[in-house]
Amino acid sequence: MKVAILYRKDGNERDISVISANEVYKALRKLGYKPVRLAFSENMELDRLKSFDIAFNLVYGQYGEDGILASIMQALKIPFVSPPVSNCLLTFNKLTTKKVLSLFGIRTPRQIQEIPLIFKPVTGGSSERVLLINTKSELNKMQEEIVGNSNNYLLEEFLVGREFCVTAIMRRGQLIQLPIAEIKKDGAIFSREEKYGGLKKYIEIPAKISLDLQNEIEDICQGCFKFLNCGIYVKADVILDSKGKPNVIEVDGIPGFGPNSVLTNAAKFFGISFEKLVEILINETKETFKYSSA
Repeated sequence: MKVAILYRKDGNERDISVISANEVYKALRKLGYKPVRLAFSENMELDRLKSFDIAFNLVYGQYGEDGILASIMQALKIPFVSPPVSNCLLTFNKLTTKKVLSLFGIRTPRQIQEIPLIFKPVTGGSSERVLLINTKSELNKMQEEIVGNSNNYLLEEFLVGREFCVTAIMRRGQLIQLPIAEIKKDGAIFSREEKYGGLKKYIEIPAKISLDLQNEIEDICQGCFKFLNCGIYVKADVILDSKGKPNVIEVDGIPGFGPNSVLTNAAKFFGISFEKLVEILINETKETFKYSSA
């Protein structure tokens, strides 16, 4: 079976895209598939995708997580390991994500103007341009920079509690909850360098938390999966507020598949090897495609 592994040709998130593509490529080779890595850009000849039996979406950011690629693969009738179009539309825009989750009682940080606060883009990932604003002058400077573009940024309350990452995958039609990871960041924000740095230094799996908190975070994970129509996997970042209550700060469209990613290491702790994880996602995609095409 031929598998197209799509990764970013350029852009801010190309590095993690390439790392993930290489790991998935090696896993698929071991599993007996015939994988081919394809660098995706807006100028890519889409006809070449028709020769593949299935595709694996590792195009982080624009095109891969905004629903464009998923729409194309849907039109071409090619099974696609990816969040569905509906999920992309709900999670690529963080403001939309917040609105949907709030409808179902899932907490997210409040949008405020009081210092200190978190300044972050409405779209994008990998902690790109996420800033802690500590002074009024810093806030004024950022607001001057985004004049005419303010709808593309969020100002949220700065929460200082413990931070977690929670993941789950579909297997044989059932959602499998994976162990919760605690983020051990050095500063106020889990930076890009920390996110893709050494796993042992920055992430603890499983998180050392009470059973009540574990259940609450897992309920949030399952709510994100259901209400955001995540498809075959879900990864949510959660932080505790001053009352110890979990707040969702982001839901990823496509999780990382590199050796330091939370999803792959949470699966490993659960007893699912990387090759098995890839195989599960391939099989779930094929089953979902058969069901939707019937």
